[in-house]
Amino acid sequence: MKDITEYIDEALTDQKVCPMIMEDIQTDPIISKEYHVQKTVKQLLKTRFVQNCPTKKLFKIIYNKISNSFS
Repeated sequence: MKDITEYIDEALTDQKVCPMIMEDIQTDPIISKEYHVQKTVKQLLKTRFVQNCPTKKLFKIIYNKISNSFS
């Protein structure tokens, strides 16, 4: 799942890995769910805490609540 986080953060530069991750997101329901949860959390945090960096604890709380809502 580390690759998904890096993919969302646009930190991956390997042109062979990115298409494989995108294919996994489109075909694997578990990976797709993880991708959407992480992307949603990052978007929420970005819009709500533009000037302040959220703590890891707050990130975990939000992540868990969103993740549980997709279960």
